[in-house]
Parts: sequence; structure tokens; C-alpha cells
Amino acid sequence: MKIISKFENNSIDSKKHNLGHKLALEEVSKAVCYAAVGGGKESQKRHIERGKMLPRERVSNLLDVGSPFLEIGATAAHVLVTMCLFS
Repeated sequence: MKIISKFENNSIDSKKHNLGHKLALEEVSKAVCYAAVGGGKESQKRHIERGKMLPRERVSNLLDVGSPFLEIGATAAHVLVTMCLFS
């Protein structure tokens, strides 16, 4: 039995959903980049001036060279940070 889809790839609704997904993906990508920088240049500068290593540097020093590492939750606090910065 063949499953027949009623999904229309070029419909207005499909295009709206596609645009919404692209916008959401852009927001997530920006949040990942912000997290990868370590919260911004000022935050990094303060951390380094205190003689501390940045979080990703600490993790990098713990891992063997070439070992795989999967970061989970890089954007977990993104909404909280955004709320604090802009409220």
C-alpha cells in the first residue's frame, strides 16, 4: 500500500513554515556563535585578566588530542542571557 501525501511543497503555508524555520535556525546559529565566543569580548577579557582559562580552553586541556567531544546545551541559557541583557 502506497502512502499518498497531501503536502504541497509550493503552497503559501509551506513557504511560511519554511521561512519560520529558517529564521529560527538563524537565531540558534547566532546563539551558538555567541556561546562559542564565551559570552562576548568583554566577558572573555575579564576572565583572562583574573588569570582564569576560558571554559572551552579548560575542556580542551582535559581532552586527549584528537579525541571526539560533543557539546550539549551550548545555548541552554541563551534566553536567560538575552532577557538579562535587554530588560
